[in-house]
Amino acid sequence: MNVKKLMGDEYDIGNFAFWSVKCASSSDEVFFLNNEEPGATIHNRFAFGGCTDVKHIIKVLFISCLVFLSLMSASTGFGQGTAFEENYRGKVCIELEDYDCAIASFTRAIALDAKYFEAYAGRADARFAKKDIDGAIADLTKAIEIKPDYAELYNNRGFVRAAKKDLDGALDDYTKAISLKPNVEEFYSNRSRVRFAKSEWDGLIADLSKVIEFDPKDAISIANRGYARNMKGDHDGAIADFTKALEFKPDHAYAYYYRGLARMDKKDFNGAVADLTKSLDIEPAYADNYRKRAVAYRALKKISLAIADEKKATELEKKP
Repeated sequence: MNVKKLMGDEYDIGNFAFWSVKCASSSDEVFFLNNEEPGATIHNRFAFGGCTDVKHIIKVLFISCLVFLSLMSASTGFGQGTAFEENYRGKVCIELEDYDCAIASFTRAIALDAKYFEAYAGRADARFAKKDIDGAIADLTKAIEIKPDYAELYNNRGFVRAAKKDLDGALDDYTKAISLKPNVEEFYSNRSRVRFAKSEWDGLIADLSKVIEFDPKDAISIANRGYARNMKGDHDGAIADFTKALEFKPDHAYAYYYRGLARMDKKDFNGAVADLTKSLDIEPAYADNYRKRAVAYRALKKISLAIADEKKATELEKKP
């Protein structure tokens, strides 16, 4: 692809056309590649002009890079119909949420270089965005065949397999990613979601403990570990986790709710009422919270309060 400087701030880029996107808070206009009509020009007006639209700014930066690399074609090979160029164009199309364009670009990259694993991975992203789950898995599998030591590919395929409800396959992929790169928090976090779905409480606790090592103030993960401990019958461990989570996130209704349930399991009904009441202060429309507090009230022989909670829960459950 040859880029010729024309008059002013225009460039002739040959057989590639561009469409324009305007920022809602500015009159600036930027033209983007659609690869459909020949003989178009790109207007190189990349000043943000006070634009506060984050997506717009991201698009401008991507296209700025595209033009910059195009202008460097003599030294980089970019713009000569290379797999690198098509792969980069595919990434830009994904940023623009034009997934058909992305698939077409990645497919051209693969045709030019059948071992270009990044293009298979990119096409998998675009196919997943179009809900072509099987196509995304096939592309990631091919990328892994080419680059079997690349942990992120296993992580990505695990994510897609989980979306397909192939939990065993997802678990295997996340485990492989961790074996290749054991110091990536995201991999443990992703595997923990699969273990939660499979009710593998020991494995879930182990993965969440690792996530918490990366961020000791991660209230969500601490509370989730408390949930897993409670499911195993470790009520004291669960209460300790929920209490720690509340130190970091005092408005965490989930932590109050499940700490209340753990206290109910320990027959601490007064503590359960206190926690469930606090949870309702934060999330007053949660019907099950009223039902659980009613159970605690009945255990405490506070029947009128239990009946009031049961009535409130029924009212909430009838709402659409």
